[in-house]
Amino acid sequence: MKNKLAAIAITSLLCTSLYAQQELIGPIPKDRGILSQWKEPNLLPEKYAKNLRYEAITYGRDGLMPLPSTSFGYKLYDWNGDGFDDIVGCNYPFHYGDPYILVYLSSGGNNTTFTDPFKSQVILTDSRLGRYFDFMDVDGDGKDEIITFDPKKKNIIAFKNIGDISKPVWEVVDIKDADGKNWDYLQDVLETPSFTITDWDNDGRKDLVAGMNHPSRMVHGYGIDPNIMHPDAYRIYFVKNIGNNGKAVFGNPQLITCDGEPLKYLGWAYPLTYDFDHDGLPDLVCGEHKPGIRVYKNMGGSLPTVKFIGNLMDELGRELVDNVYFHLEMGDLTGDGKKEFVSTTQFSGTTYYYPLFATGDSLKWQTGEYLKFNGNAATPIWGPAICTVEPDDWDGDGDTDFLLGAEPGMPMLLKNIGSDKKPVYANPEFIKFYDGSPVRTYSIELGDGSSHGAWEWYDDRIAPTVADWDGDGIKDLISSTQGRRIYWMKGKMVKDELRFSSPMKFKFGGDDVLHPHRCKLGVVDWNRDGKMDLIALNTISELVIYLGNGTSNLNFANAIYLRTTRNEPLVSDLSIVQPPLSSSLSGRTGVAIFDWDNDGYLDIITHKHRGTVLYYRNTGKGVGVFEPARVMFDFDSHLAGPTIMDYNQDGYPDIILGGDRKRFVGEKKLFPKPIRAHLMWYDGSSLPFPSKKR
Repeated sequence: MKNKLAAIAITSLLCTSLYAQQELIGPIPKDRGILSQWKEPNLLPEKYAKNLRYEAITYGRDGLMPLPSTSFGYKLYDWNGDGFDDIVGCNYPFHYGDPYILVYLSSGGNNTTFTDPFKSQVILTDSRLGRYFDFMDVDGDGKDEIITFDPKKKNIIAFKNIGDISKPVWEVVDIKDADGKNWDYLQDVLETPSFTITDWDNDGRKDLVAGMNHPSRMVHGYGIDPNIMHPDAYRIYFVKNIGNNGKAVFGNPQLITCDGEPLKYLGWAYPLTYDFDHDGLPDLVCGEHKPGIRVYKNMGGSLPTVKFIGNLMDELGRELVDNVYFHLEMGDLTGDGKKEFVSTTQFSGTTYYYPLFATGDSLKWQTGEYLKFNGNAATPIWGPAICTVEPDDWDGDGDTDFLLGAEPGMPMLLKNIGSDKKPVYANPEFIKFYDGSPVRTYSIELGDGSSHGAWEWYDDRIAPTVADWDGDGIKDLISSTQGRRIYWMKGKMVKDELRFSSPMKFKFGGDDVLHPHRCKLGVVDWNRDGKMDLIALNTISELVIYLGNGTSNLNFANAIYLRTTRNEPLVSDLSIVQPPLSSSLSGRTGVAIFDWDNDGYLDIITHKHRGTVLYYRNTGKGVGVFEPARVMFDFDSHLAGPTIMDYNQDGYPDIILGGDRKRFVGEKKLFPKPIRAHLMWYDGSSLPFPSKKR
């Protein structure tokens, strides 16, 4: 058979008639086993690690590829002095390691290509780096320093290069306030503020315009009540440079106001300045954690006041309201003396790509393609951040393509333009809604927003699974959302292209199905009645099966509770006991349904964020009864899959996951540093519980 994946899928569905005998349930029973009795460690023994075979999946071709953005802060700055602005980014680890600043050097010319991110130059590594930074001459010597906010001491510091460009050597320069003390007016600010350096009042000195969030006003939690908490608590401040002789001395922050009220932004705001009306004063342009880029005119005067003049638009006059247009920066990437905008997602990348906006007139800007680099056949593929992998012959040419899930909610298609024997992948492309616009989802519009509060309300995590849910012969998409719901997107052929409806939520007994966030679901005809069923998690992250009815009616009537021979629930992490739905410990799980041992019964393989890949073998002796979980290998990703397919075509099903911080078995290091979302292939025959040959 041409498509080996299809052969495996058919084999997986050859189940016995015991599935017709399953017990149907409504609420999850209260007499489930005590998970806390299970104490097996969440680490893979070293003897298994030595036998594993795994590697990153590569493009398999030479050519221009999208340049992945760095995590969090970045600036456009001519680092090497060749007249073309480079991309200088700050990668800010969440849980371990020091933040670092790296440089993608421009290749020059107007093709906006940059150095290979795997060979990018790390110029500074230091625990005192905040998430955001800029360049400024703080000591008056005519050379720029890197200025940032120390996340621990909450004061402004600068890193001065006393070496050269190729081998920088850094020393810290403290920045003072008017009293000669270290500037530390941000003690109640969450983490580090976003900011830009500009001469706001046109007095010849570079000032600071900073976006600051106060944690007492905007905090974590689903369904934040704005009467109690303030999701729009982010404020923009003007911090005046009152120094002399070129030395920076900053005064107290002053709130920037509009019509007598402070500017309000959802989540974090990303201030940038540009003189739109050419009056000599920089105007304010701000992205936020909600689609749309607002522009305000700098009114001058003794107080920092602005006037709203509109939103940024593309060349056709459409507002830029995509969830990739959160954090804008500006520079001269083509060396022609004109400025361009570059934008990326709300966390300044998390491995999405940089779209370019060429110089335009007033609020209208010409949209351009993604920035690129010259890749080769050994370049690892990275998808969107927190990347899920769904194999499918999308274009019907007989080989396996990949549908990639995403942070934010922007799924991408990775077409195989080679063959299953010799896969070669094109650059990722967006899939489309019925009207031809790219698929975008927003967690606040699908459910409760995010457990991390307003700065993730519009930052969905889509984890699409492909299935013909309603039996009309056309592929549909099913996914969970950051907003704790599950939804269906009906497929339809439009102009010979597969497109999808807007999301429609699943229900159980008339109410929305509550489901943990960041989860990849399993979709299969579990009970062999010819109708697709949904393998998902309940509100405490235990696996259940919702039985489908084969129609577009999304209201489930029955569900099945899965258990082990110890009468324990099936979970994806053996060390976390019944996490509440509102906790970040819940969810973050991938589920694969597959006959791993080729005995005619569907098994379950799971993965949990910062944990392990678990194997539940179906005993075939009862109704949804499995052997206790066995650890297959260790893997680190917020939301990774797993996905089962015979990737190397040797007859043994393998496991594919999308990586996060690259903590692989037997390795404690991060590699390569700039990239967050590799696609990793694990050879099924090398695993501790190997797959059976087909």
